[in-house]
Amino acid sequence: MGFVTSPHVTRMLEAHRARPIDGEVVQQVFVQMRSNPEELAELVRALITQCDIGHAEWLFSPVCGRISASRLDELADVARSHLASHEGCEAARVFLAHHALRRPADSPPPAWHLSLPGDFLAERVDRWGFREGHPTWVELADDHPQARLGGAGGTCSRCGGVAERLLLLPAASMAGIVATSRDVVFIWCAWCSPYVSQATFSKVQEGTATMLPLDLLIDPGPSQPIEVTPEMPVGLMRLGPDWDRQDWMWANSVENLYRVGGEPTWIQHPDTPSCPDCGDPLRFLAQLDIADITQGDGLAYLFWCDPSAISAVVYQQT
Repeated sequence: MGFVTSPHVTRMLEAHRARPIDGEVVQQVFVQMRSNPEELAELVRALITQCDIGHAEWLFSPVCGRISASRLDELADVARSHLASHEGCEAARVFLAHHALRRPADSPPPAWHLSLPGDFLAERVDRWGFREGHPTWVELADDHPQARLGGAGGTCSRCGGVAERLLLLPAASMAGIVATSRDVVFIWCAWCSPYVSQATFSKVQEGTATMLPLDLLIDPGPSQPIEVTPEMPVGLMRLGPDWDRQDWMWANSVENLYRVGGEPTWIQHPDTPSCPDCGDPLRFLAQLDIADITQGDGLAYLFWCDPSAISAVVYQQT
């Protein structure tokens, strides 16, 4: 396995090892390395073979997201070989754990990433400059809007405030994802929904969702005004099997986690709700990055029961 010898890698390692981390240098060097997968592979190899985990796990996400799948497999072989003589190497162990999630033996269901309008992407906070040019972030082309993100979606069943429409998926855009003849709508209350015991359930009729009563774990108190994300068109982009499964620790703050289909990128433990009408487990349909679109952070996982026309929003955060 050939690796280049790069002063960029040396500078990146030095900036990473500094305490506090020299973020300005990290961002500057990463921009210089971003288009050179050989340098990025060398950096990962150095982190593994020098047993230099420290706080390096956060570097795996932006770096590995730009390395080819075959190169990642080669790096996994390096990590396994290194572990044979360094059993306690945390860097190699952590890399292999995430590699197994990104490159599993089984094949997850296909996923489609949301492509977003350019002005929306430009407003997203990218502290380290890691998102720019990442293969999962695709600007919406005017000729392929297939769904709607944001906008007011009704009224919260508890506080009476505005229920935000997180996502509208027209039936026509769901071919190959789920068999349904209905437009699927997901709504939640940014004030109340983060405190529910299981999920925010809604009944969907003719493209409109009506929130069912909420079962709260704690009372968030009187509602406060919430700024609703303006409605915008979004597209569905198939990016290939390398992105059908995403790991939260690698993806967080770097990869596009707006997805339809595939499997959930759980932050915590898996939490699939049951339909309040028929009792069957709901089907996972999509997930959204809450930090970009409304108050709070974490992910909203969107589930659907087609026979009962029930949509559900499950929320997790770190």
